[in-house]
Amino acid sequence: MGMYFSYPLVLFAVFIVPLLVGFAASLRWGPRLGPWIGIVPTLVVSLVLFFLQVSSGPDISRATIAWRYFASESVFFLASYLVGAAIGSVLHRLRHPRVP
Repeated sequence: MGMYFSYPLVLFAVFIVPLLVGFAASLRWGPRLGPWIGIVPTLVVSLVLFFLQVSSGPDISRATIAWRYFASESVFFLASYLVGAAIGSVLHRLRHPRVP
């Protein structure tokens, strides 16, 4: 966990962005459509933040390193996104109760 605190863009890309976007999308569009709409901007923003974090190597491009780094952190990324989507879905159901 110490690595995330020493690299603020990684902390932001892995934990903060997925949580906030999953929460906002589920709160806005509900539990069925929100997570599907929110995953695309979350992937794009996080991948761009990973691209800004890494530097290119002698024989490999920056995009490849960013993609590999993103793939290795995908477990934490998806867990954070799903927590945000779950909280947003619960709050959406509380704000818009079903009428029998």
